[in-house]
Amino acid sequence: MKTTMRAILINLNDKQKSIIDNMMLVFCTAIRFSFNRLIEGNIKKGELEKIVAHKAFERK
Repeated sequence: MKTTMRAILINLNDKQKSIIDNMMLVFCTAIRFSFNRLIEGNIKKGELEKIVAHKAFERK
């Protein structure tokens, strides 16, 4: 089971904002990539999770 929490980030400096923006970019890109691969229908969910995790790790 996954839990989602909402939060307000206060007192962020520019470096912290940049890190969060990059994390959101990677997350949104992974969601879009996954959705498109599922629409194509030639990849299974388990395989897709591994591919996306590997791509996110490569990017760092």
